[in-house]
Amino acid sequence: MSEIREVCLIVDGDDLFRAPQKVAGRNPERHERLDYAKLRHFAEWEAFGERRVRAVYFQREHNTAAAFYHALHGFGYELELSPYDEGFEVVKQRILRLLEELKGEDCDLIYAGGDSYFGQITSALRELLHADTGPARNIMVAHFAGWRSIEDPELEYRDIVRDVGAMPESIYEGPGTTAFEGTAPSFYRAGPPAGEAEPASQLGEAEPAMPAGETESRSALGDAILGALKEAGVGDEEEEPGAAPAAAARGSESVVLIDCENIDWHLSDMLGGKQHLNQETRPRWAELKRFALERAGGATVGIAAYLQFNEQVSGFARYLDAELGFNSVILRPEFVTGEGGRKTRRPVVDEAIYKMLDLLTEMRWSGDVCVVSNDGGYLPRLEALHEAGGGGRISVIGFVDEMRTDYSRADWLEKHDLEDDVGAFSYKLPRRFRPVAMDQYDPNATLRAMFGEEPGGE
Repeated sequence: MSEIREVCLIVDGDDLFRAPQKVAGRNPERHERLDYAKLRHFAEWEAFGERRVRAVYFQREHNTAAAFYHALHGFGYELELSPYDEGFEVVKQRILRLLEELKGEDCDLIYAGGDSYFGQITSALRELLHADTGPARNIMVAHFAGWRSIEDPELEYRDIVRDVGAMPESIYEGPGTTAFEGTAPSFYRAGPPAGEAEPASQLGEAEPAMPAGETESRSALGDAILGALKEAGVGDEEEEPGAAPAAAARGSESVVLIDCENIDWHLSDMLGGKQHLNQETRPRWAELKRFALERAGGATVGIAAYLQFNEQVSGFARYLDAELGFNSVILRPEFVTGEGGRKTRRPVVDEAIYKMLDLLTEMRWSGDVCVVSNDGGYLPRLEALHEAGGGGRISVIGFVDEMRTDYSRADWLEKHDLEDDVGAFSYKLPRRFRPVAMDQYDPNATLRAMFGEEPGGE
């Protein structure tokens, strides 16, 4: 039994404020709010046996929550409140600093939260677990089982509803609930972590510029594909001169290629500028993974996210790789000189995806291939892949109303909407000029938009 007699309870208040609504698919009722007194009681008496408890609550400060904060103080919580306009990143950095400090203290830990913060929280918990500074620690994560993005086989996990009892089970009832459907990364939405077009508010330490030859070689996913085929013996046979490339053996592999810059560009245009791109507004890329897996019907799915390097993108790429199992291809920015000596940015993301599509065409890839982008520049290569006759489905995912019209004329190409079909957003996008099907047109909505009232109202 551990010699440790103290437990530190760390609460990510921002995460637990948003999570119940996402889990339930609705606004929780008043009686369904999280019971922080019960959470502290669990830490003190039930989690590891009787313990002295240090409970620390982290959140961006809300001006209307003074009574709530007073109640938390009464329950024995220390309050670490950050100015609201500084963003949730400040909260996460404060949590990370405390986790670092705890390496020098003999205490067990309960982390109440599910946001891995692009893998940084998961890494900090893992490091704390293995810190050689005293008796072995117990580290437990308390959250909603189906929604946490903190995943490590060495950590303990408790459901905050059914194990801790800090919320009634009605939060898991109703048609909108998403609990227990499998883990899903935070409620950001993908973000950013995802590939920032400026990839603006991606977090993470800057990394050195990519080697000059990085964009000249096949992508990381392409190398992985070729390696797998080589191990399987595909392509070892000698071919006759002039013969067409041997088709890869029909497998269950499905390839998804994400043009993160293109998606960011269109999303920022909808929202009114890059300053509105953040973890709350970007896509939930875990939903794309779920969509791809469902379409693949149990087949293996490989997802590559193509990003252009900047100081913020590395943290996002680590999140995609560590939490979602994507393959991040980070490309070094380059410039080309045009007429009059004018320099323009080389479209390295587009070119890298072109190379991948050319490779799949050369191999006569027989699995499904999907490009996540609205850019019509991919169409010629997708058409070449279709004509190569591999037999797999070829599709694009994006904002259907923003896609190039050339896509609509390709009857062999499947089109899916990132919002409607994939469900990649936790809010309704302001797609003001989206085409409406005639049979779905509602003239009442137009009247309300024109006059701001019910038709015929006073």
